[in-house]
Amino acid sequence: MRPLASVVLFSLASLPATATAHPFATRAVDASVIAGSPAVRGFFAGARVDANHAAIRGEWLEPEGADEDDDEELTDDEEELTDDDEDAEPEGPDADEGDDEAIDDAGDAPVNEPVASASDERGSSGGGAPGQYNAHGVGMRVGLTMVPTWILTRFLASHTNALCRGESIGGFAADRGLTKQDGCNYYIGGEYIYRKSRTFDIVATVGYQRARLPDGLWLDADEWADDCQAHDGEKCNLAAADYTEVDMGFVFVQADFIGRLPVIRTPNYELAIGGGGGVGLGILVGDGVHQTPLGNDAVEAGACQTFDDLSDFTRCTPAWFDDPDIDQDGDGSAIGDTEPPDDATAGEDLYANCTADDCSVADLNAFGSRLEQEDVPAVIPVINLVVSARMVIKDSLGLVLSGGFNTGFYFGGGVQYFFGGGGK
Repeated sequence: MRPLASVVLFSLASLPATATAHPFATRAVDASVIAGSPAVRGFFAGARVDANHAAIRGEWLEPEGADEDDDEELTDDEEELTDDDEDAEPEGPDADEGDDEAIDDAGDAPVNEPVASASDERGSSGGGAPGQYNAHGVGMRVGLTMVPTWILTRFLASHTNALCRGESIGGFAADRGLTKQDGCNYYIGGEYIYRKSRTFDIVATVGYQRARLPDGLWLDADEWADDCQAHDGEKCNLAAADYTEVDMGFVFVQADFIGRLPVIRTPNYELAIGGGGGVGLGILVGDGVHQTPLGNDAVEAGACQTFDDLSDFTRCTPAWFDDPDIDQDGDGSAIGDTEPPDDATAGEDLYANCTADDCSVADLNAFGSRLEQEDVPAVIPVINLVVSARMVIKDSLGLVLSGGFNTGFYFGGGVQYFFGGGGK
């Protein structure tokens, strides 16, 4: 039996058996009248809608050859119901309106509503609740740092530097007073990252930066004029140079504020570019900066006469002399230091033992004039300017490239790990 016919018979059978015998009934209720009423027809139409929906979803399949017979039955039944309906219209003004609403409600039944995919329910980075991200992270940064020659030229006529390109000196740097270069300086640090939003980070960093330069003869800018060709003891004064040793670093603590805007964003990774700035403090560590005056005897010997001679310590060699500004013998007075200390290892000519690239620290100490520079502060302020690009993978792994300026120009990278959720 078709479900549609079953619905009709069930609706008829469910009527109270005493409907025609109720003492207060004014007239008998005929089953055909009930079947032909608009309410039953509305229910009948709703059942057909439900049956059609079931057929669309594949929940009910009819056997082959049943459609034609059933359509003929339905045609006969509908004609009979139509005839009976003309004889028995229900009373009451709201009957038609209620039945029409029932038909409309049946026709509005949802069909195959789309279901949101799992990827739609997650954040754009592929994990967690919609729109959320890992707000906390830890990381490590490392890179190279340098002070360009053109910055030092403002203060020094000659100097040394570490520019990470071997010992060769190009014409541009040589014209600006660079006499020696060797080595690289670097920084390394650990960091905590708080992602205030997807585009703004607050980063706390503790790290170490190396600041070491090759030994060299540094000459103040006002001791060598631009038109100088050779030493003359006045405006071209090579004797005023200092044998300078720079061997130090500093531990820094700083806070950076970095904003980045995404240029690529997918469910699996995000690439963002931006920049920012920060402030902090650097605590100086290491041996510091020591200087030993070259002295007049070094240039009066005739070997140290031109600017290029400053790059060779066998030509411009520090020598002991009675420096009127320094207490060389440790007696509390800078006057009367006419004799070198007894433990001096220099020869009779009182020159330090030097190669082309460095001099004996023991000899320089024996002169009594090798002094640590006290004007280098123990704590220095750090002001950081940074440009940065970062790729975040699966909202967990961050790969960073950054460059900028603090105590010098720097360039490096870092790795970050994000965790903990909490970002919205």
